[in-house]
Amino acid sequence: MIIDYGFYITGVNKLSKEENSTNVSNIITNIIYTKSFIFLLILPVILGIYFFTITKNLEWGVYLFSLCIPLSSILNLSWALQGLHQIKAWSLLTILGQIFYIILIFLFVDEPNEVKNINLFYGFGVLLTGFTSIFYLKKKYKLKFNKINFNSILLN
Repeated sequence: MIIDYGFYITGVNKLSKEENSTNVSNIITNIIYTKSFIFLLILPVILGIYFFTITKNLEWGVYLFSLCIPLSSILNLSWALQGLHQIKAWSLLTILGQIFYIILIFLFVDEPNEVKNINLFYGFGVLLTGFTSIFYLKKKYKLKFNKINFNSILLN
């Protein structure tokens, strides 16, 4: 995905070399803000393309619910957990998100026209993993979200 491009390499690399919790917070927040900025940049383009190409109501629903996936990838901190050598936590949180996703599918997808909900539920699972990762990193590494610095976003 465009939003995650390169952060799984650069984020893991930077965090694996860092021991100072303030710098860890700076790296994580800068990457989250950068991913958010990229999402906001591509969102009008994506909406414009689909506005002119999609004609059926079902396709619109599938597409709009699919936007939850790139949005949730902003908070997907698996790269941060890997960079901080928290592989066990990363594995458990990923499994938790996938179980949540599967439960939502079994509970709410009964009819063929409800297939559009699958992408939405996948996004919810990733969001659950992301929010839980943030909570975990706040507790273990005293993660703090710093003020937005547009220069560091552009340089990231």
